[in-house]
Amino acid sequence: MHLKLFSLLLTTTLCLTSCEISVNRTSTQGGYTFDKVGEKRSRSESGALEGEVYSVAIDQMFGQVTVQATDGAPEFSWDLSCWGTTAEDAERHLNEIRLEHTASDGSHQFSLILPENKAPSLRGLESNLIVKIPADANVKVENRFGDSQVRGIRGSVTGSCQHCSVNLEDLEGIVDWETSFDDLNASRISGGVLRNSHGALHIDQVSGNLEVETSFDTANITGVGGKLNATNKHAKLVITDITGPLDAQTSFALMSLTNIKGTATLKNSHGEIEGRELEGEIDAKTSFAKIDLESTCDRIKVENSHGSIDLKLMGSSVGFVELETSFGDISLEVSEELNPQIHVEESHGNVETNGIPVLLSEPASKEPKQNRIDLKVRHGDIKLSRHAASPNSEIVPSSAKVKD
Repeated sequence: MHLKLFSLLLTTTLCLTSCEISVNRTSTQGGYTFDKVGEKRSRSESGALEGEVYSVAIDQMFGQVTVQATDGAPEFSWDLSCWGTTAEDAERHLNEIRLEHTASDGSHQFSLILPENKAPSLRGLESNLIVKIPADANVKVENRFGDSQVRGIRGSVTGSCQHCSVNLEDLEGIVDWETSFDDLNASRISGGVLRNSHGALHIDQVSGNLEVETSFDTANITGVGGKLNATNKHAKLVITDITGPLDAQTSFALMSLTNIKGTATLKNSHGEIEGRELEGEIDAKTSFAKIDLESTCDRIKVENSHGSIDLKLMGSSVGFVELETSFGDISLEVSEELNPQIHVEESHGNVETNGIPVLLSEPASKEPKQNRIDLKVRHGDIKLSRHAASPNSEIVPSSAKVKD
């Protein structure tokens, strides 16, 4: 046994001292492997978009795409750079690669045409395209391994990108865009659908309805005038200033909400939900984390598992509030003018009322659903308080009975 162990250690030591470790500094993009070393050659093209321009479709890769509105004549400009093992290689690849522009009945198409055979002497490629069109035209962009920007368009805007940073600004038409592995930024848009994967979302000033989705990176959404559906996975979700209804969900990270006017349906898993200035009806659920809300709404339902619930009711009236958790505490704070009927179900903990009357019994029914709060805890404490400190404070054991 000892001889085998010595032999294994000796072999490992010899390998570590004699083996050379190399690091591959090249990048593989769309089946091409680029390191951008060697000789570089560049050329440019530009031209007018003849005739009417009702729509523009772009199929591009390995570079930036910019589409912007213009009051002048529609036009395009294209810059291409190639890296080759030798100067002759770079020049040859530069001439092989072309931008194809076709037009029919006001529809313009730009396509990057690459050689069918992927020559190893092509060490790098960068293709940057700028298209200026009338604001009312529709736009469709497909891009891989390059940034994409669209600005000032009133028509519809559609995009499908991979490994692309995206910036969308001042768009009055419906937007439908997806990307991956980079940031998606949108500002002053009318609404639509924005999807990302393994990349951040930064969105502000949306006039209409919006649906967003990303994963493994932060989603930050501010100022939506219509309905918002927001989904994230394994990353933070931050939402501020929403006028319409909100449906939000994430997992394994914080969900933070501020100034939500409409109804809010909130779902998290293994992550905290934190909300301030909530005005609409609330339905919130998470597990293994805290729910902390401040609301003027009078109808609230909160469910937790293995986590606490903190609720501060800021309004002067209450309809029906339900709070339920397990293996965590409930803290409820109400205003001085509120005198709701409070039903408490509690096991394996204490109830601190601070002078607020409670009924320590299971309600016979869910009626009435007005001026009523139901609190249910398993393996946790309940604490009640008012915004202004009350001179009375008492601890009620879970076995105690408080009558009407």
